[in-house]
Amino acid sequence: MDRVHERPRPIQAVAETLREPRSVDWISEQPHAAWSTTAEELQALVDQSQLRRVGGSETTRYRPDYTRLLFVAAA
Repeated sequence: MDRVHERPRPIQAVAETLREPRSVDWISEQPHAAWSTTAEELQALVDQSQLRRVGGSETTRYRPDYTRLLFVAAA
């Protein structure tokens, strides 16, 4: 199947619709995914520039790359 037409995986779908930065724990609870699976997928999305990692004093959080999403929506 062409990658452009694939449906987002559950973790990716949650991550790309975040309105505020969220932790791996929070994101993994939404699709009821394992923490390790969520962490791996979030790292892959960061590597692909689809998400950004936001450092905090206690917990790393993730948010969509809003600039990238704007360009994807405009295409």
